[in-house]
Amino acid sequence: MTTTLQKDWNLFVKGDNQSLSSIYETYYATLILTAYYYIKDEEKSKEVVSDVFVKLLNYSLQKRKDNLADVSEKIETFLKVVVKNKCFDNLKVEKNRKGILNGIYNLSSRSINKDSFLQKDFEKIIDLLPNRQKEVLSLHIAGFDNHEISSQLGITYNTTKNTLSTSKKKIKNLWKHFMI
Repeated sequence: MTTTLQKDWNLFVKGDNQSLSSIYETYYATLILTAYYYIKDEEKSKEVVSDVFVKLLNYSLQKRKDNLADVSEKIETFLKVVVKNKCFDNLKVEKNRKGILNGIYNLSSRSINKDSFLQKDFEKIIDLLPNRQKEVLSLHIAGFDNHEISSQLGITYNTTKNTLSTSKKKIKNLWKHFMI
């Protein structure tokens, strides 16, 4: 026997975006709780769940048929796994971002994270970089990898890699000369 949610899912797979709304309404609270279990932040949990549904809506018709057609009997399980994976992706990006910032911030013997004056000084030093270097470094700090940066800025991977390396060297030199 096919439930209403399974019918809605099948309609969504066939291209009816509106039919996804009942699935969203049915599983929203459960998915928020799933995300919260991993992220421990209510607002970020809501963002994750919203991102998952936006991504589903952006799937092409062919991608829906190829990847989502067999899900109709296990919709809740599928959505929970997707939300969990999205949470892990977000946590990974956040961890990478912190690692990048700590790597740059450790140029000083004091901790920039605990010292808002040092944080502001660091931001001022970044502002001294040429625009392209500032763009690449800012995206890197935001958690994007070199491939994503090159794609977003329309430059080659090697240009991204070299620009990032140059930016970091300049930041280190400026920091050493003026902040320590």
